[in-house]
Amino acid sequence: MATNSGITTPTRPALKKFHFSCGDSNEGPIGFCCTIRAKTKAGALKKLRGMLPEEYEVHLDAGSVDYFNVYFNSDNITIDDIAEELD
Repeated sequence: MATNSGITTPTRPALKKFHFSCGDSNEGPIGFCCTIRAKTKAGALKKLRGMLPEEYEVHLDAGSVDYFNVYFNSDNITIDDIAEELD
């Protein structure tokens, strides 16, 4: 509990950082990584799945590229994709 001017308020547990590493562009054609702040690994996974679009259009400044879309299947991202937990 934190006290401010005599008022006691509950303190929130600090959020942890979970680093996801999904795919590996050194071994395959595409990969991505990100860091999600959450209380737990399961919470981080839920946040990541909730924010990823099914499709993302990359805007390139190249006259010969009509479009470049990246597709995500968030159901295939798991807790095992968390490479590390950061402070």
